[in-house]
Amino acid sequence: MKLGSSLTTPAQPTFRGPLRYGRLFVAIIVVLSLLLGYRLTGLVFDASQTATTQQLLDVGVKRPSVHTDNGEATAANAQAAVEAYLGFLAEGDASSATAMAGPAATGEAARFLTDEVFAQAAEHISDAKVILVKDKSGGNFEVQFTYTLAGSTQRAVLQLHRKVSRWVFEPMVTTLKIKPDWSGGTSNFSVSGIDANMEDIWTSYWVYPAVYQIDQPTGDLFVGDSVKTIARVNGDYGSRYNPYEEETEYRFDLSAHAKALVDEAVLGFFNSCLTQEQLFSANTADWGVRSCGQNQLREYSNVSDLEVEVVRTPVVDSYRYWPGFSVDSGLIKVSFNATSNRSGTDAIVHVADLQVYMQPYDVTVRLVDGKVVFD
Repeated sequence: MKLGSSLTTPAQPTFRGPLRYGRLFVAIIVVLSLLLGYRLTGLVFDASQTATTQQLLDVGVKRPSVHTDNGEATAANAQAAVEAYLGFLAEGDASSATAMAGPAATGEAARFLTDEVFAQAAEHISDAKVILVKDKSGGNFEVQFTYTLAGSTQRAVLQLHRKVSRWVFEPMVTTLKIKPDWSGGTSNFSVSGIDANMEDIWTSYWVYPAVYQIDQPTGDLFVGDSVKTIARVNGDYGSRYNPYEEETEYRFDLSAHAKALVDEAVLGFFNSCLTQEQLFSANTADWGVRSCGQNQLREYSNVSDLEVEVVRTPVVDSYRYWPGFSVDSGLIKVSFNATSNRSGTDAIVHVADLQVYMQPYDVTVRLVDGKVVFD
């Protein structure tokens, strides 16, 4: 087991007392943990107190550059903590900002809080300045500050409380709703080169203040203009109230290549129907469900000598409401010999030029690895 993998240091207060006793205490704890197999995850101490401790922290693990101080609940330390936090946001360092104050967001809603997305934002905050620190007693402080984003100056407040080993405060986040224009296009989008999918149109993302650029999904299946959205964060974060929810609407349409793939898939299904096995199968379908038109032919059995003429191939309806499509009816003519189940006899009759409509249907189409998949 690597020693570094078992040590975590949130914010570290300073141990009081002579330095030699502090070193002895840490050494005893480390030795006991190694003998008993305990992890030191819950142990909080000032890593600057001893070079030995610092070496242990550096073994085999890359530590996040989170803020530390001398552990005292002072106005100067409160200001320094806020300045460090704002510095992480200005640098696009999501992991360090989250280490200081972690937003309660998971899964898809937390996508924008990752380093891979936040670091590549179109613009981060700048010119962050603390303008006032109020000592509210009992280890509580109010820190007022300003920052610039997209050419506009914002003013905000953080309420901090010193809780033994760290400063506790609400994360500087707000919610951002990103939704597709449902008159057409796709529910997919890309941010910072990372593909996302709006499976739920009511999804709101937690975001740090920044300017984000929403692009079409990667690849050549969609076209459209990128959209920039400004996530301004201001207000009093001690109140757990987000005064703003930004909303951004985008539209990305199928490219010519993607439309060709959809056409190819629709035509492929149509052509698969032009066989005796498919046309005269017992697999009938309700109206509006994709089928080969078996409802019109189910009265016949013992079919032979089938001839099929394509009169009209089906057409996808304007490629609207992606990922759902309406496909109009294809039309064929069939001639064959068969028994009519309505006649009450086994006599073979000849049917000539019977028109069969491949009934219209709605279908959900997904593009997976450049291939069209019907659902």
